[in-house]
Amino acid sequence: MNKYKILNKTAKILVIAYTIFLGLFALDMFDGSAPWYIMLGGFLIHFIPNFILIGIAIVAWRREKIGGIIFILLSIIFTVFFRTYTEFSTFLLISVPLFLIGLLFLLSSRYKKEFVVKDQK
Repeated sequence: MNKYKILNKTAKILVIAYTIFLGLFALDMFDGSAPWYIMLGGFLIHFIPNFILIGIAIVAWRREKIGGIIFILLSIIFTVFFRTYTEFSTFLLISVPLFLIGLLFLLSSRYKKEFVVKDQK
């Protein structure tokens, strides 16, 4: 397996795993202390970052370079907006994976050019 495929598949797997991980935090709305429609509304509000991630993942799967740049920018936005820089463990769990995913997509786009050239020979 060549570098392009390894980087691309790794980035895609990490996006899926990270989206599931982040989605687990939205499940805290279902504690049973409120009516179901209020809990559902809270869940949807807490799930907004996941909807954003899913949208960016769709872009990244089609255009790795643009997706990689967006994921890196999103890691910076998450760091500032959610203030993950205040605690190192939170920074490692929330911001660093986004940066890593973005970096993998950027590297994948770089090796894709070499992969396409080799296939045409």
